[in-house]
Amino acid sequence: MVKRSTRDIRSALRLIASTCTASINGGQFCDRDVPKDSPVSMCALHLMKAFRYCESLMDDALSKRSSRSDVLSYPELARERMESIQRDRVVYYAQVGQHIKIGTTAELARRMQILKPDALLATEPGYFDIEKHRHRQFAHLRVPNNSRPREYFEMGEDLMEHIADLVAAEVNAVRSAA
Repeated sequence: MVKRSTRDIRSALRLIASTCTASINGGQFCDRDVPKDSPVSMCALHLMKAFRYCESLMDDALSKRSSRSDVLSYPELARERMESIQRDRVVYYAQVGQHIKIGTTAELARRMQILKPDALLATEPGYFDIEKHRHRQFAHLRVPNNSRPREYFEMGEDLMEHIADLVAAEVNAVRSAA
């Protein structure tokens, strides 16, 4: 097995994600250049927005703590916030014209208002890791980049079967809860 240095790994990652992957206007990527020392695939503008957002979450959380014994450290607050975000996150399958968009969001209703799909076909609990897995799983159905963004897929039989399985599982969960 070849041992790779952290520097080699970072170089490889920079080649893969040298442009910002922050989502803007209808699911398009920002595509600005990513700073060389950035730990994530975001341009300076989106890094600052993310920093300010995290900073406000921390400030809000700390201001809501009433006593010294109730104050959590920043790592504990971050972990608590990430757990709540991950509970609310879904991977969605939306029909847009003749294609299926596979995306993730914590605010499904708001995302659908922005995307304006023909239909929301299914959702499953998940975050970027599940979304990325689904993108790889259905990579053979990906619509070429020149006509749609990377998250759009043809309505292949295996993708439509996966969506049907998700819907069936949701129906069964509702029936079991009743």
